[in-house]
Amino acid sequence: MAVVVGLTAYVLWSATGRAGGEVKVVRIVVGGQPRSYRLFVPTKLPADNARLIVALHPLRGTPATFESESKFDRGAADTGTLVAYPAGYAHSWNAGVCCGQAVVHHVDDVAFLDAVIDDIEAHYAVDPHRIAIGGFSNGAMMSYRYLCARSSRVHSVFVGSGALLTPSCRFSQPVQVLQFHGMSDPVLPWAGRVAASVNAVARADGCATRWRASTVSSDVSRYAALGCPAGASVLVFRSQPLVHGWVTGPEAMSRFGIDETDATWSWLAAIWSS
Repeated sequence: MAVVVGLTAYVLWSATGRAGGEVKVVRIVVGGQPRSYRLFVPTKLPADNARLIVALHPLRGTPATFESESKFDRGAADTGTLVAYPAGYAHSWNAGVCCGQAVVHHVDDVAFLDAVIDDIEAHYAVDPHRIAIGGFSNGAMMSYRYLCARSSRVHSVFVGSGALLTPSCRFSQPVQVLQFHGMSDPVLPWAGRVAASVNAVARADGCATRWRASTVSSDVSRYAALGCPAGASVLVFRSQPLVHGWVTGPEAMSRFGIDETDATWSWLAAIWSS
C-alpha cells in the first residue's frame, strides 16, 4: 500500500444539506505530493459493510465535473454507497502510455488510488468485497491499470470509452468487468486497440476470447465472454451511434440506446448481491 506522508488526510471543504448526502473534499499527501479527492457520503450510510465506488474523471476533467456529469450520487444516495472522485495530476492519469502530465512526470497513480481507498477505509466501515473502480476515457484507462495492479483489493471495474494500455495484466483472483464503447468513437475507435484490450482483459480473467452476442436494441449490442471461471465475468455493451462520452439520462437512452450510469448501478447491484 502507499505510504501517506505527513497528515493522513484533512477535509478542505464540505457541503451539507445536499439531497441524499454530503460532499467532502479531502487532501492527502502521497510520496510528498499533495493530492485530493471528493467524497460523496450518503445520508443513509450503513454502519458497517458500506459499499464504495471510485470514479475517475477523463483527461482535462475534474472530480466535480465528472460527479456532475455522471450523476453517480443519485444512485449512491438510494443505495447507501460511498463514491470517491479522485483528482488526477494536472487533470490527467498515468494509465501506462497515456495521458498528459501524469505520464510525462511518471506519476504513481496506483499509489495515489491506494491512498484514497486507505483513507476512506480509515474513516468508514467499507466492505472489502464491495469496492468498484471505473471511469471515462483516461479515467477508464487508469481504472484498468489499477485493476491489473490491485485485483486482490478491487474486484470489479466499469469503463466507458477506454482501453487497457499496460503491456501486461494479470489478475490474482477472478474479477467482474463492464465496458461501454461507442462504435462511432473517433478518439478511440473500437477496431484495433480497444478490441484487442477487451480480449486481453478476458484472458487475464481466465475467460475465453469467444463471445456470446445478444441484441439489446436496434442501436446496442451486448457481448459476454465465454468460458469464465467462477466469480469472473466480462460484459461489453457497444452502441452504434455513441461517440466519445459518458452518457446518462433520458436523452442518452433516446439518442444512444444506453444510460451508462443506470447500467452500471444495475450491474453492481447484481454482482454485489451474489
